[in-house]
Amino acid sequence: MELSRRARALIVAAAAFVVVLFSVVFWYVSNNRAVTWSGIAESVTNGDPAPAEFVLDLKRHPLLFGKPYYTGSVTVNGRRYEDIHAYEYPENPFVPADLKADFGGHQLEVYQDCVILAEDNGLLRISVRQNGPFPIYEIDPRG
Repeated sequence: MELSRRARALIVAAAAFVVVLFSVVFWYVSNNRAVTWSGIAESVTNGDPAPAEFVLDLKRHPLLFGKPYYTGSVTVNGRRYEDIHAYEYPENPFVPADLKADFGGHQLEVYQDCVILAEDNGLLRISVRQNGPFPIYEIDPRG
């Protein structure tokens, strides 16, 4: 029994859908990776070197549309910051670990003391907001 033209079109469309779906899943899995880095970086803002010691223990979550976001922790000069991605203050801040449990009662402190991550041209831009000029560091986590 020969398939009708309509049945063949449906089979081809279903096969194309499955290929696209697997391609998207493969892309997501291959770009969802751990990011670990430790070392000293210098600020790239205002010509002020402002060195800081970083320990990154992150997981990168890519998005189909938009920039990836990160979860995990960032340690800056011995102070540990953790993600709070349920709350969106400009781009999901990493807050001091000691304030994370009671974040609701300390929102004002978080505005003054947090770390914000953004990916830009393969570099991880880290803004350290601690009561003053906010130095920005660029780190290439790939090495």
